Amino acid sequence: MAKKIKDKDSALFGAITRGKKHPKSDDVGGMLSTLKGAGLSLKAIAKRMGKGESTVRNWFSGKSKPKPENLKKIQETVTKAPEVRQQSLSPLREQRMRNQGSYFRMSAKIGSKSPGSGFNGRERTIGGDADKPIYLEPDQISAILDAYNNGDDAAAMQALEDALGDQYYGGIRFEDVTSMEFIRDYGGERPEM
Repeated sequence: MAKKIKDKDSALFGAITRGKKHPKSDDVGGMLSTLKGAGLSLKAIAKRMGKGESTVRNWFSGKSKPKPENLKKIQETVTKAPEVRQQSLSPLREQRMRNQGSYFRMSAKIGSKSPGSGFNGRERTIGGDADKPIYLEPDQISAILDAYNNGDDAAAMQALEDALGDQYYGGIRFEDVTSMEFIRDYGGERPEM
């Protein structure tokens, strides 16, 4: 059975939050409830989406359904909302990662950044059974978490690729992620304080 390929953003969200999934769905009420549960009012949600409060209220109550382009806006608002992201990440885990750094492992199509040529990655595992996970320093983790908390997945992924690239000559790129995780220790080793 083939491993399920995750998009980079969902893989990073799950790795940071210890397995939680992006709150994406076709359940409009559920997505809006997630935003409300993170402390946003219907008025604030409507403002972020560029819609009227009554329109959002009707979607929330089920009186009307959003058009496909508005459903996509709701999904994007939920996945990018800093309030949802901060609620999904344990404050204790975030503090530990920022203070102690973290080990990292991943399975994906991994290659290097080479100017002028396409991506020629191959399926690899960083930090697998025979390979020690990569230790990311507290400042590297902080750069990843800062971008993540601000809802900027592209910047978070770039910070992660930069951090990993410090370990690989010529940098690193990855696609087709099947697993990704930040781990506290490796074989009894812990990041230095």
